[in-house]
Amino acid sequence: MLGPAETPSPISTTQPTPSFTVFDQALREFDLMLRYALSEGLAIDDKTRLAVTTVQQKLASTPPLPLQSPSSDCFDELLAAHIALSKVIAPATPLSLRATEPAPGWLGSLRRPPLVLGMIIVSVIAAVGFVVASILFGQSGTSHPVGEKLIWCFAAALGAVFYVLFTALNYVKDRTFDPRYTPLYVIRFALGVLAGLILAIVLGAPLFSKNGTISSLGPAVIALLGGFSTEAVYQILQRLVDILVAAVRGDNSDAAKAKASESAQKELLTLADDPAMPLDLKSKAIAAAKKVAA
Repeated sequence: MLGPAETPSPISTTQPTPSFTVFDQALREFDLMLRYALSEGLAIDDKTRLAVTTVQQKLASTPPLPLQSPSSDCFDELLAAHIALSKVIAPATPLSLRATEPAPGWLGSLRRPPLVLGMIIVSVIAAVGFVVASILFGQSGTSHPVGEKLIWCFAAALGAVFYVLFTALNYVKDRTFDPRYTPLYVIRFALGVLAGLILAIVLGAPLFSKNGTISSLGPAVIALLGGFSTEAVYQILQRLVDILVAAVRGDNSDAAKAKASESAQKELLTLADDPAMPLDLKSKAIAAAKKVAA
C-alpha cells in the first residue's frame, strides 16, 4: 500500500549572510568616505544622498553588529552607498584615505603615511651627516678617502630622499597616496643612493678629469644629482658600456672596406661580360676591377 505522497521541501532562496569582517570593512570605509566628502565640501548628488540616508536609517534601527549578524538587504544597501561615495571622492579611494588619515596623538598628520615620516627622518640624518662629514673630512688641503666616500653617500641620500618626498608630496596633499606603492618608493631611494655614489666614482675617474663642467661641479654635487635622477645615471652607464664594448670589439671598418671592394669588383666584371658593351669599355672595366681587387 502506497503511503501518502511526500510534499517536496521548497528550494531555499535565501541569500547567504555576509561575513561580519567584510561588512565591518565596508562600514568603516563608508564612514571614512562620508566624513571626507563632508569635510572637503564635495558635491553629493541626490542618488548618493538617498543611498547614504537609507544606510544610516537602517543602521540606526538595528542592534549593534556584534549582537546581530548583518542581513543581506542591509549589506546590499551599504554596498550601493559605498559605490556611490567612491565615485564622489574620486580620484581618492578608501585605501588612500585610510593611508593618509591623520593618526591620533602628537604629530598625527606626519605619521600618516609612515613613509613620509620615515623619509623626513632620513633627510634630517642625511643633511646632518653631510654637514658633519664635510666639516671633518672636507677641509681644503686634506685627503681622506673614507671620509670623501662618506660625503658622497650622504649627498646621494639627500638627492634620493628629495626626489621621493617631492614625488609623494602631491599624492599626500590630494589624499590619493596608495600605500601599495611604498616598496617602490623605498627601492627608488636605495637606487638613488647607489646611483649617486656610482656617478661620483665614474665621473671622478681620469677619463673625465679634463672636462671643465664636471670638474667645476665636484664629486659631492655629482653624487647629489645622481641620487636625484637614477634614469640619467643608467643612461650614462649604458653609454659607457657601449663605448667599452666597441673599443674591445672594434668598429669592423677593415672588414667593411674589404666587403665593399669585393662587391665593386663583381659589378665591374659583370659589366665586362656583357656582350653589348664595346671592346674599349670592356677592357677599361676589367682594368678597374683589377685595381679594386688590389
